[in-house]
Amino acid sequence: MARLESKNTYTERLHLPALGYVQINFYSCAALCYELYKSTDEITRQSSIPHLGLIAREYSGSQHTRWEYAALQCAIIDIIDRIHKGNPEIGLGSIKIDGDAIPGSELLKSWALLSNFGHCRNTFADEKAIMNLLRRSNAERRAFIATIPSGDLKDYAKNIVSNYIYAEFHWCVTLIRVRRELKKYSRNKKPIEELVRLLKTYGNSTNVNLEKLTQLRRMFALVRKLAIVAIDSRNSHLPTTFDLSAAILGMDLSEQRTTGQSIESIVNPIMGMLTDLLYADKNVLCLMRDYEVQAAAPAGSVGSVQACLDGIANGLVSPFQPSLRHIHRQLIPVSRERDIHDERRRSERLIRGLGSVRVQVDDNAIQGKRYVDFIAPAEGVASSDVGQWIYVACRNLFNSISFNARERANIHLKERDWWKQRLSDEGVDRKRIARVDREYIERLNVEVDVRDIIEQRCAAVVSSVMQMILRPKYSASIEPTTLDGCSFGLQIIRDGRLVVDQYLDEIDALIQEARDPGRENELQLLRMQRRPKGMWFRLACFDRILVLDTTRPPEKRRVTDIDGLTVTVSGSRVRVDLYEAKVPGSGSTSAAKKELRSNVKPILRDAVLSGNRVTGHVRGGRMRLVLDA
Repeated sequence: MARLESKNTYTERLHLPALGYVQINFYSCAALCYELYKSTDEITRQSSIPHLGLIAREYSGSQHTRWEYAALQCAIIDIIDRIHKGNPEIGLGSIKIDGDAIPGSELLKSWALLSNFGHCRNTFADEKAIMNLLRRSNAERRAFIATIPSGDLKDYAKNIVSNYIYAEFHWCVTLIRVRRELKKYSRNKKPIEELVRLLKTYGNSTNVNLEKLTQLRRMFALVRKLAIVAIDSRNSHLPTTFDLSAAILGMDLSEQRTTGQSIESIVNPIMGMLTDLLYADKNVLCLMRDYEVQAAAPAGSVGSVQACLDGIANGLVSPFQPSLRHIHRQLIPVSRERDIHDERRRSERLIRGLGSVRVQVDDNAIQGKRYVDFIAPAEGVASSDVGQWIYVACRNLFNSISFNARERANIHLKERDWWKQRLSDEGVDRKRIARVDREYIERLNVEVDVRDIIEQRCAAVVSSVMQMILRPKYSASIEPTTLDGCSFGLQIIRDGRLVVDQYLDEIDALIQEARDPGRENELQLLRMQRRPKGMWFRLACFDRILVLDTTRPPEKRRVTDIDGLTVTVSGSRVRVDLYEAKVPGSGSTSAAKKELRSNVKPILRDAVLSGNRVTGHVRGGRMRLVLDA
């Protein structure tokens, strides 16, 4: 093994978010990596780019630089080393490698520097664009893997690409940069590759104390989390604060032996929230996908290896002008069977033919959620485009309900198989087992209840539909009219059979509970809608939908309200009905029609309004605006 240290010592003095002014010393193996930074002017590069990449475009408060983030990790390592020196659980100490004692703190700093050395200018946006190229082209994948050092590092890189582990891809870029940017006969190449190997691939070696190495790896993972939570939560819109100094003082992992708790039990929930509200924000993922699409051509034209170097220097797309808008989000459980690249391709196959719609997928591993976002062009929207978007939202609501029904059914079916085997082992007669089995299947049809899923998912679909049909400056929110929350109806027909029927009974129950004649009148209007020929999907929002103008002051934002909404799909044809009901009386029908024409039509997109019509029922002053796409 090459010698992993430099004889020089270097010092950085700077002001860091969450810590203030600090002095960081680099010696031993950390000095080796600091020399790499100096020879490539890396500190200047990292000081000019935001740590969060494209997220900084969406959230102006998240402008801290990548160098601030990298240096914060190194400062945290120094503080831990001083405060917890001698602690057998979290004291960094030293590790023997080939007989040489390497300070644990300097090994962790070297990992922090090398990790950030491989991040492109736009972080995951550039890196995912390159990974997409590698997944599309076997030739590019072979050429890329050929540039990675042989042995276990090459196997590590293959695993990252084949499983689309984009959060680890920057380590591959680090290895490529080291080989490309250091002089041909530089003595530092091998030591730096060994430092990466120590973190990522060492598992069985007599040259290293593996128990100590495992502890240092765990500490590095914790340092990264502490730095992320401290700097990203501090510089974002999130309603949370994190006391980094208190966390470091109280991070004694020896508590685990008696209480089962550690600092990670505090950090992980905040990481999950950061992912949900910041890293995987729907507009952020829309920007990411937009960038990936635009970066596909420049990455393909120069090849994956050069694309890594271009991404490091200026980014693959410069300047980047967003051209897509978010239209719908679907939440599903994280899947072990499909990585996010395969999930995206699968989702795009399901909507094949809707050429303007694209898909972005990402995971929140801590919360167990997978985000599936549907994205379409922001400009030049046609009526047929809106129909396609709504069809996608409805189709995915059906897929989500089907998935959850199968998951719940599988739990019962495993129990059923266990009982059949047990009865058979006990010598029970086959006919009796078959009778018990039939009874179990009949009960299963009743027990697989997906009403809670319908309530969760319908709200998201109704919100998405309103977002699709309203002009950009307007937003919509559902106003519950009962204490039980929002009310929705859903019918799904497959192969001529009503497989989900929570519609008329739901309306009738709400009509029975209604104490306001106006409310009862609104529900009666929704109940009167007939099923179109060939319909396989019908969704209704039984509550009022409030429309707000987001450009006005809070007290003046209310524009109008819509008394109800239905979405029906016949084949691939989509129809949206917006309802307005007035209490029966003289002039009520005209008043309802005027309400729709004067207050509702002006807030709808031009593309939506093409070919629409206002129809209604004379009795009871009930009117609806029909949007056919």
